[in-house]
Amino acid sequence: MHKIHSCNPPDIFKQLFTPLNQIHSYATRSATQGAFFWQAASNKYGKRSLKHLGPKIWEYIDPSLYELSSFTFKKRYRDNLIAA
Repeated sequence: MHKIHSCNPPDIFKQLFTPLNQIHSYATRSATQGAFFWQAASNKYGKRSLKHLGPKIWEYIDPSLYELSSFTFKKRYRDNLIAA
C-alpha cells in the first residue's frame, strides 16, 4: 500500500486500488488523508483479499509515515507494531 500511495506501484497493482480523492468530487476527511476506496466484499474470501484488506489496514497506519521512503517506512512501521 505504501508503494501504491507513493505512486511507485508495480504494474499489476495500478488499477487494483483507487484513491478516495478520485471517487468524490469534493474534499472529504478520508480523501485528504490519502485513504483508498474499500472494495465491497460479500463473502469471507472477498473479505480476506488484498483488494479489501489493503485499504482497510492502510487506514489504521499513522499518516505521518505515508511520505517516508520505502526503507524508512518499513522500519518505522515495524517499530510501531512492536511497540503496540
